[in-house]
Amino acid sequence: MKPKMPGRRGWSGALAAGVLVLVAPYILPMGEAHHGWWDNVPGWWAWFGAIGCFLLVVIAQWLGHVLLHKPEDWYD
Repeated sequence: MKPKMPGRRGWSGALAAGVLVLVAPYILPMGEAHHGWWDNVPGWWAWFGAIGCFLLVVIAQWLGHVLLHKPEDWYD
């Protein structure tokens, strides 16, 4: 079955959202955000992202093992 293309209303909404995303930083006041001492650590957000990704994978594997894993003789 062929997917249905969005109509005029859908394209108009997508265009309005795109323009809003591109224009908002120039209209809204955006200050320099400082969250704490970790902002002064070089590469902090790279390490934070890498460790977060690693933990997400490890926890997902653990949950999959605990919730989905069945013994080998499950179907016997």
